[in-house]
Amino acid sequence: ARPVHLSEKTLQIIDEEIKKLVEDAKFRVTKVLSENKSSLERLAKALVEREILDSEDVDDIINGRELRKNGKTNEQQLPPSDTYSAGAGVAPAPSPAT
Repeated sequence: ARPVHLSEKTLQIIDEEIKKLVEDAKFRVTKVLSENKSSLERLAKALVEREILDSEDVDDIINGRELRKNGKTNEQQLPPSDTYSAGAGVAPAPSPAT
């Protein structure tokens, strides 16, 4: 591949666009984290207590359901405090290797 030479003006425009993208992403991340702070705190507490959570545990915690000692959910629900959609952004638990 041949090196591409760009003008100073083009490089400045690229830098400005990258800066806008990064600032927009930072704003959105800060907003999502703020809106879901209580879920994140519950997840952090569960991780400290258990060290390992599967995707069902994470989904239950995010949706305000308490976990039983064996890791299964308790039917009693906590009051909803977040706007997080059920299951959005939660990766499934990895399958055991066979």
